[in-house]
Amino acid sequence: MHFNVKNVLQLDEALHELPIHDSGITSIENEVGNKELLIHLSNLYENKKIELLFGCVDIFKTAISGDYDQGDDVITLYHERSKEAFKKIVKDNNISYDKSLYFVLQLFSGKEYHIVCESIDVQVIQLN
Repeated sequence: MHFNVKNVLQLDEALHELPIHDSGITSIENEVGNKELLIHLSNLYENKKIELLFGCVDIFKTAISGDYDQGDDVITLYHERSKEAFKKIVKDNNISYDKSLYFVLQLFSGKEYHIVCESIDVQVIQLN
């Protein structure tokens, strides 16, 4: 499933349906030259693998370091649609608000990854 600013309603619906809660991060591949970020998740409770490919990444940073534990289990991935939350990032980094998406990936450890990009491709794979 491919999402960008033209189909944010479908994006929000798809994120709501993703089996992301309690998934563990198995790897993060940040290809800076290609401006791509690939996050692999594994949900052992639902026996699924999730691949999140963020395209045209402008920002990928840890906003909060984990204070609660060292795990990489995910609480949620959400698409931040609030203009107020996004305005400062856009202004400080000279990013186009009109074609950017802003995501926050929250972990049980307390760590948060903030991602600003132009698109996201989501793939869910059923494991045997």
